[in-house]
Amino acid sequence: MYFTRISPELTGRFQSSYAGTSNATLTRNVSVEVIIRAVDRQQAGTDSEVYWRTSNHLNGTTVENVSPRDPIIVSFTQNMTEINNQIDRINEQLGSTAGETEVIFRTTVDSRGMVDGKQIDETNSYAMPVELNEDTYRVADTQPTTEAYETSQTETVEPTPGAGR
Repeated sequence: MYFTRISPELTGRFQSSYAGTSNATLTRNVSVEVIIRAVDRQQAGTDSEVYWRTSNHLNGTTVENVSPRDPIIVSFTQNMTEINNQIDRINEQLGSTAGETEVIFRTTVDSRGMVDGKQIDETNSYAMPVELNEDTYRVADTQPTTEAYETSQTETVEPTPGAGR
């Protein structure tokens, strides 16, 4: 837990890499934003109703010809007191404090190119929720994420005459 008076700035770092052969040609775009919204939590398994939502781009980078296992690192800093002030302004403009306010730092990774002879065109998002109160904030427990992808390709092959007879 952090006290906003003592440590108003949340500083974070997102790191991403991938596995593959050395002859990969991959372009990766990494973007970090903070999303602030008020939601009405529904029953488990259903979508929440969003009363209002705003987001701010914090940092990003695009790297071409990223080699396998070479990390892309994007750092970001956000003043959490400013987030509290922004939430207060929005609630004041709306005249209510409907719903529960959420603060989420979301990183989006776009990957395009060739890896191990296969065309890659994918977008992945990673969320880091922050519990924010008037005087404190806490980063929700987040663990490093490892994602493994298996690709398959269906091919139609004409039978060879005489084979299997």
